[in-house]
Amino acid sequence: MLQLQNAPVELKPYVERLAKCINNGFLEFSENAYKKHILSPGCQAWATRDFILDAIRHEFQNDAPQVRLSGKGNLTVLQIGVYLIKIKKLSRNMKAANYPTKQSTLFNNQGELGGFRNTLYNLNGGYILNAIGGLSKIVLTYPNGKNIEWYFELTPLISKENDDKQEILNIVEPTRPRVRVKGLSDNEGKRKAANE
Repeated sequence: MLQLQNAPVELKPYVERLAKCINNGFLEFSENAYKKHILSPGCQAWATRDFILDAIRHEFQNDAPQVRLSGKGNLTVLQIGVYLIKIKKLSRNMKAANYPTKQSTLFNNQGELGGFRNTLYNLNGGYILNAIGGLSKIVLTYPNGKNIEWYFELTPLISKENDDKQEILNIVEPTRPRVRVKGLSDNEGKRKAANE
């Protein structure tokens, strides 16, 4: 598992620019997509991703070989050193809505993806929508199976006015939701669990 203390130091030179690319790509799609209301949410997410990838391509074009945009099949990722960052629309609980393909399962389980050399960690660079379809948050998440082990909120970085300020990446470990069996009262659930 990725050590929390390493990621902020290694990603710090790039995350502000990544956050701006996600923000600008989202805004460009929102402002320029003719008749976007006829597109399904999945098509809107795919188109938004393409606008974000275009912004990333332009922003990081001079950063090779440390940073590169590379793809294999339907997967296009930003590779920063040992990190693969997939651009995704995320739910409010910061999870990507993927069909459980072999590739997406391998990515979420921190498996090594063929075709990407010298990478150790798979991250989601994602945006979360608010209730009316606007941009709510930009985050960088570390998925581990079906869980999100930790995330950085990048939204504050896009409004940073003074480049001399040292912005600290705050690592947040999400709280695990409490699972409750539907149809059982709290006392019945405790008794049933105690008997098992």
